Amino acid sequence: MSGMLKDSSFYIFLRIITLSVMCAWASEVNAQPLSASNAHAAGTPAPQKWDAETERLFDGDPRRRLQGTRPEVKKLSTSQANGSPEDARPIAWGPLIPAEFVEDEIKTLYIAMQKPMARIGSYKSGGYQTVSQQFAVVAAMFQILSRHSTAVRWKEIAAPASAHFSNASRQAQVNNLQAYESAKRSYDDLGQLIRGERVEFVPASALPWSEIIELPQLMRRLQQGYAEGLRPWSADAEEFEKNQLSVIHESRIHAALAEILQQPSYELNDDDEYQRHGRRLKSDSQQILQSAQESNLNQVQRFVGELNKTCSRCHEDYK
Repeated sequence: MSGMLKDSSFYIFLRIITLSVMCAWASEVNAQPLSASNAHAAGTPAPQKWDAETERLFDGDPRRRLQGTRPEVKKLSTSQANGSPEDARPIAWGPLIPAEFVEDEIKTLYIAMQKPMARIGSYKSGGYQTVSQQFAVVAAMFQILSRHSTAVRWKEIAAPASAHFSNASRQAQVNNLQAYESAKRSYDDLGQLIRGERVEFVPASALPWSEIIELPQLMRRLQQGYAEGLRPWSADAEEFEKNQLSVIHESRIHAALAEILQQPSYELNDDDEYQRHGRRLKSDSQQILQSAQESNLNQVQRFVGELNKTCSRCHEDYK
């Protein structure tokens, strides 16, 4: 009898030790982050039937011994699984701006960079700021093409080109010889693309919009488009007649940039008033476009004025 009690006590002790070890092991595994190799296994349902030895050891289903709620297995979002940024939400670029207008903007920016890139003196005496700004807009235009449903030209290289010229913009924020030479190489790359030559870009992960073009750069491009474009081109009938196609182009660029500034990666994206200004800017730009296409100067002037008010209110709220 004494021997039987000893055996029974030993058996109970052994069961307690085994159970403690297995529970500790389960807690440690659940606490660890999932790796790519075990993520699928974590989402697999637990077995409905256990082997006889396991059930004997735990007096039935072992899950009855576990304490607390089992951790939820979280699935990756589509953007996370593809390695793309969180604000890469689908945008219908086609109706907003045809691909050829985006390509024309890239060509226009290349021409505009000729003067500050002509020699290092021009670059260092303030031209570097212009070059940095224009490279950022080039990067944004390539990013649009990479996500554009009807883009053909540059479609395959648009994403790495966007990352390349975004980096060129950041490097051009300095006005020394090294920065100039780096900007010159990027400027030459852009020229080769425009001439139809092939340029090999380093593959790069998708960037959020706020890294492709910084908000101050985006705002400066909008201000320039208004002050140097929409306002003088719609000043009177003569100017409008000469620049009607330019008004159409700039209103499309304005609408596209207004869409970009509403993207989640920008600091103010969760501010309702900021979002309202962005939507109003996009709407004003589209109204200018429609009026210009209808050759209605009075309406163009009206909505150019509304666009200016929208920009002024925004600047007042966030100066």
